[in-house]
Formats: sequence, C-alpha cells, structure tokens
Amino acid sequence: MAQPIEAPQVIEAPEALPASIPSPTRNTPVKPSKAVLSKPAFSGSPGVSQMASSILKNIEQYDVYIRHYSRIHNLDPNLVRAVIYVESAGDPDAVSVDGAMGLMQLMPATAS
Repeated sequence: MAQPIEAPQVIEAPEALPASIPSPTRNTPVKPSKAVLSKPAFSGSPGVSQMASSILKNIEQYDVYIRHYSRIHNLDPNLVRAVIYVESAGDPDAVSVDGAMGLMQLMPATAS
C-alpha cells in the first residue's frame, strides 16, 4: 500500500514592492521625447555615417505623416522614426522574405 506524502507548506509572500514605490497606471499619456535622430551613435565611421544620413533623409520626407499619426495614436514620433529606420531604412517599397511590407514592415493581415 502506498504511503501518503506530505503536502508542501504554503507560506505567504511579503508584498513585492513597498507602497511608497509608484506603479504605472494604464492609459497614462506618453509624452514625446525631446530627443531627435540627428546624430547616430555610430557617427565616428564616415561610411556608416553617410549611409545613416542618407536613410534619415529618406525618412524625413514622411515626417508630416509620422508626426500626425504619432499624435493620433499617442506614440513618440522618434519611436516611429526608429522603427522605420531599422525595419526598412526608409524604403516604402520594402518587402521582407516573410511578407512584411512598407516603412514599418507590417504584416498585411495584422495591419488591416
């Protein structure tokens, strides 16, 4: 006949954070950053710096749209610019091997 095993002891955990530490609240408006993508971190390399400047110029042509839609969707426009920079290098016709499209490389089914 099998022997019953003892259940582990349940210990109440102390509160994870003291009440004095504020917690983020939902739907708190995000204030846009004052930072701009004017000097990339890799500006010491002339070739890379030239390429980065070229990409930033590509992105600048969409700035009116970036600012407009960032405001509507409560996003930091610099975040949108950074996503465009990384995902498509400012090429609106960019298409990934997985089918992501456009400046921000959105999947057509997700973006619709």
